Amino acid sequence: MKKKLSLLVLLVLMISCKTYTISPENFKKQIIDSTANSLKDVKVNNPISPFSKIEYKANSLKYLNVYDKNGSLSFMQNSPSVEIRVTLRNGKRKIFYLDTVTLENDTLIGEKSRILGLKNKVPYNEIVKIEVQDGGKKYQYE
Repeated sequence: MKKKLSLLVLLVLMISCKTYTISPENFKKQIIDSTANSLKDVKVNNPISPFSKIEYKANSLKYLNVYDKNGSLSFMQNSPSVEIRVTLRNGKRKIFYLDTVTLENDTLIGEKSRILGLKNKVPYNEIVKIEVQDGGKKYQYE
């Protein structure tokens, strides 16, 4: 029984952390289309303090067209827990929350920490790979 439970937990963890990819060109088109409607004010729960909310501006992207490891098209719903990992030409990686990402003057800008309010900026022409994953964090829109 204990062995079956452990196997089930491992299977759930593997499924829930599925990573998708999207080409930088395709991502750029989708993010430009979504931010044309402008940013909206949102609130999410604060996992550190249940009595306070985190407020920020979010893009209006509803779904992102992404590809799994087999090259099959999938649609990932944008939510406060979805993260993107951007790989640059120099091999460095930057992480953003998808709902905070915007493209301004060929620079990708977004939050890397909601609690601390830290942002990342990346010149768009330096991006070689974009991976998307639901980080499983307990953020929810209020």
